Amino acid sequence: MKQYSTVILRVGLAFVFLWFGIDKFIHPLIWANWVPDWMAVLIPVPLSTFMIIQGVVEVVVGFLLLIGYQTRFAAFLAVVTILGAELAMFGTGQIEIMVRDAGLLAASLSLVLTGSDCLSMDQPKAVA
Repeated sequence: MKQYSTVILRVGLAFVFLWFGIDKFIHPLIWANWVPDWMAVLIPVPLSTFMIIQGVVEVVVGFLLLIGYQTRFAAFLAVVTILGAELAMFGTGQIEIMVRDAGLLAASLSLVLTGSDCLSMDQPKAVA
């Protein structure tokens, strides 16, 4: 059963990233409201456009994790994305969101370290 723990972690993260990524297409303005003013001035495009771009990144990460292709790279993108979210939340008093994201960050870092699993597309094939 232990060999499936990384599969469960990978697929669980995939669904989180797919959910939030797709929601950014549906509600970009709501997501834009979460960006603090100090960060918004650093983003060179309108926030609604930025949220669509972020949604694309999150859907790509989620899809790659779901199928287990380029698992370490996808998990690294997840880490970068979550670090950006943590930075945006810093100092806002949104501790519950930061704690949730810290858990997702730890899970993503775990996948960066472990990489592929027994059901990943990029799992190395055994040599006969």
